[in-house]
Amino acid sequence: MGPLLFLSCFGLFVLRMAPTIALEDGGEFATAAATLSLTHPPGYPLYALLGRLALLLPAGDPAFRLSLLSAACIALAVALLARLARAAAGAPSAAAAACALAFALEPAVALHAALPEKYALNLAFACAIGWMLRRGEARPLSLAALLAGLSLSHHLQTLYLAPAAARVGARARLRARNAALLAALVLLGLS
Repeated sequence: MGPLLFLSCFGLFVLRMAPTIALEDGGEFATAAATLSLTHPPGYPLYALLGRLALLLPAGDPAFRLSLLSAACIALAVALLARLARAAAGAPSAAAAACALAFALEPAVALHAALPEKYALNLAFACAIGWMLRRGEARPLSLAALLAGLSLSHHLQTLYLAPAAARVGARARLRARNAALLAALVLLGLS
């Protein structure tokens, strides 16, 4: 279900994609990726680095290539959201996929999937962190902490996940040493 959902959403987003610089901060992000510079605060250095990799794709102009990155990030978020809905709510595969597709077609989400914008990467981080927090096991918690740090270095919206992470940590009854390790991994991701 996940790969098929990813590919179908990615294809749909590519069909709706702007061929060049469009709304919002697209020109600024395309310039930042091409020159490895920073944008308006907080600078989005992680997005600039990933954007630089996207610029290696042999398709369209720089803004279009960054839009491909946005489409891939939101398609990944949709696939992870379907898996999360299935695991957390016990929803059947078809219902979880329908829920995720409804999310993908929501106008604001679909818009940010078609533009060179920072929110797509943040959405992928949020869904990945949610997927890893679902069980409260040590290894996924460690990876979730590292991703949370990376995500916080990108955009502070990740702080909205803090109550869920605190609940998972309380349920897992983390020892002080493990909690300190998770905090260190968040800081590592921030650096």
